This record gives sequence, C-alpha cells and structure tokens, in this order.
Amino acid sequence: MADETDPLVTIGIPTFNRVALLQNTLRSVCAQTYRRLEIVVCDNASSDATQDVMRQLAREDPRIRYVRQTSNVGAAENFRTVLRLATGDFFMWLGDDDWIDPAYIEACMRVHLRAEGHSFVGGNATFYQNGAVHHRVRHYTLEQRSALGRVLAHWMQLEGWPFYGVMPTRLIAACNVMDTFGGDQIMLAALAWAGKIRTEENVCVHRDLRVGGSWETLKKLYPGWRIRFPNVAVLTYACADIVTKNAIYKRMNLATRVLFAAVVGTWLGGWALMRSGRYYLLLPVRRLIGERRFEAVKAAIRGKRRGPRMAV
Repeated sequence: MADETDPLVTIGIPTFNRVALLQNTLRSVCAQTYRRLEIVVCDNASSDATQDVMRQLAREDPRIRYVRQTSNVGAAENFRTVLRLATGDFFMWLGDDDWIDPAYIEACMRVHLRAEGHSFVGGNATFYQNGAVHHRVRHYTLEQRSALGRVLAHWMQLEGWPFYGVMPTRLIAACNVMDTFGGDQIMLAALAWAGKIRTEENVCVHRDLRVGGSWETLKKLYPGWRIRFPNVAVLTYACADIVTKNAIYKRMNLATRVLFAAVVGTWLGGWALMRSGRYYLLLPVRRLIGERRFEAVKAAIRGKRRGPRMAV
C-alpha cells in the first residue's frame, strides 16, 4: 500500500546501546509493504555508535526521524517520548531488538480501515534462541460487543498478551502508560474497554530470547512489595487505573468507575488466589528439582499446550 491518502502510521522505536540490533529492526520497518510510515527512533543517550548510524539512516530514508535524549531518562520515559513525538493517525511501538514481517503493518491497517471499532490490531509472536525458533505465541483476539466482557476476558489470559500492535494515536495518547509491574497488561485492559482487540494470524513480530528482560531485571526495576506480590500489585494498579488514573475510563462517571473497578478487582482477586494457590502447591516440586529444571519443565508443558506450530 503506497497511496498518499492512506492514514499515516508512526512506528516508535525507543533504543539504548543496541546499534547492531537496531539496524536489523529498522531494515524490517523500512521494508514494510505499507509505505506511508513515520519512523521515530528515540535514543536514550546511547554511548555506542547509535547516533552516527542513525543520522546516516535518516539521510537515506526521509521517513526516519531520529531524536536523542540529552541524558538517560529511563526505559519507561523513553517509551512515552516516542509516543509524544508521533504525528501519525495510528501508532505502534517496536523494540529495538525485534523485527516484523514485511506485511505486518498492512495486515493491521487492513482491519483498522474496515472501521469496525478496533482499538488494537497486532500479529502473533515468534521467539528465537541461538538463531533457531524456540517457541511461538498465539496472541488473543477480543471482539465481544460488551466492553466489560472484553476486559474480563483480557484478565482471564495467563499468557499471550499482545503488545506490538497498531493503535489509533489519539486513543493510546489518552491512555495511562504505567511504569509498574504489569503496566502493559493494565494498558491493554484499557484498550479492551475502548474497543476490540484483534490478532492477525498471518503476520508475526520476531523476538530474540537472548535479549531483553528477565526475572532478575524485573526485581531491579520494581523492588519491594510489587515484585514479592506481583498479583496483588497488578490488582491494585489496575483498579487505580480505572478509578483515577486513565482518561480512557473518564467517559464513565465516578460511581460507575468505582463499581467497574470493584467488578474487575473481584475478578482479579480470584485469579490471584488461583495462581498463588497453584504456586504453593508446586513449591515442594520446585525446591526438589531446582529452579532451572522446574522452569524448563514448565516451558516444555506450555509448548505442548500451544498446539501445532505456525508458519513463520
């Protein structure tokens, strides 16, 4: 798609000290079949060759906009910065270590242009380790008519939450992007309230398991009670997001928001109890065989549950 009447899509890429990976990400973005793009790269004061490489790439492709922070503002603020810089009608975040299929944006925009009330459209995810496919994740689709039904269905998912998808910029700009444990899930819940969420099965975002977050990284980012009691943290922040934090929910009056938060909180409380109960039931096994072996067994079981593998 290259029609100048097509809506402009901004792809926001926050980056820090990953110049080699970033170039691979940009190659996948510049090769998109949907051509009407604004590509915003926000550099969090990298100390490697990111600045020199990005200035050259911006000269080669006028769709690329390179912005450099004067100092490191933290990962969450850098994510918010690329959103503030977006001028497109639609917006998508993309990690500086990830890449997308050539038709990814076109597939997402085909759904949005049908104007069926979608707030988020993305693809599935393929994860790699040592250059080989490690596993694939099928993200969910929520197209119920009821906003409450979509939100509760979102919180029923134990895994497979989408994140890298195309959203109306005005909608995600109004959303409260929380810098807390589970902030991505809370953001998606708000988007589920605002509209339908769809996963296009024929396109993927590709991610390398050697790069990115780990449980140890999360402990450093969210110390204290949030990492010790993650389910309680998500429940607390999700309810606060509904009642006071997120402008998306402000279409409801305060009394309705409180009631809505109570329903979601009760739902999440039951979910948290279920997960905590399962954790303590399996704790003796975890201690007997060791943490690493336990996680390997769990990953193998999840792989079997995912069913037949998708084509990349």
